[in-house]
Amino acid sequence: MPADAVTVDLPSATVTVTDPGAQPRRALTLAPTRTQATTLFTNSLQVSQITGQQPSGGNRDVTVPLTAQPTCTDPTDVALYFGAPSSTDPALTHALRAEAGTVGRIRLAATGEVRSMTLNAPDGISDEAQSAFEQALLQTFTRMLPLPAEAVGAGATWTVTRHLTGETDLQQTSTVTAAAVPASGAVRLTATVDESPQTSIFTVPGSDRVLTITSYTSTGPADLTLDPALPLPASGGAALQGGRTLAGDTPGQQLVQKTGLVYRFTAD
Repeated sequence: MPADAVTVDLPSATVTVTDPGAQPRRALTLAPTRTQATTLFTNSLQVSQITGQQPSGGNRDVTVPLTAQPTCTDPTDVALYFGAPSSTDPALTHALRAEAGTVGRIRLAATGEVRSMTLNAPDGISDEAQSAFEQALLQTFTRMLPLPAEAVGAGATWTVTRHLTGETDLQQTSTVTAAAVPASGAVRLTATVDESPQTSIFTVPGSDRVLTITSYTSTGPADLTLDPALPLPASGGAALQGGRTLAGDTPGQQLVQKTGLVYRFTAD
């Protein structure tokens, strides 16, 4: 990795098995042994409207082709080789071209969690494009479904909780079900993901202005296929939708936002 690469630690999850499922049961430990070529599609939505004004904002999508290669000495240390990211926004696609050929790194836990991510900003890329690229990865890695430490069988259920920090502190809770647990190979997981604020404080990005959260929702389904021999999900993703209402110091004026987040892995 380049000397100026930056490592970001990601929030760890707590996994609690609520039903171990049917026999036979087995441990679903991640132990990557194969190089994986995949494409990650992400889409984030934010439409904002202040009382009495026209709405603004919209969607921003980023598609990232990448190859994930476990290292020989430590399979949980995974190198990421990025192709040329793209977007339905031609200007963003042009700005993202500098990412083609760059290398990153993630460190995994045996549960499949991404514990840290290391990236560097390539020469010539704009702050906006680098932010879009990093957020596409971070928003995905913090919403993947980790595996439990206990042996489980078909129909097993577990809950996953994470504490996410950003504009506000969020508690993320995923209720996961294993559709089937074959003797070896891939496992399909379905889940409902819910995120709720742990405080009423919302900090406006890029400023020190603070608003008050008066309502907040963010929820949706997830459907992932995990292969213990691959570093990242073999396929699938999640789609969250929601909104929030924020109030400032001006009486009778509110900021209403519609939000959404989609990520999806597709094998190349």
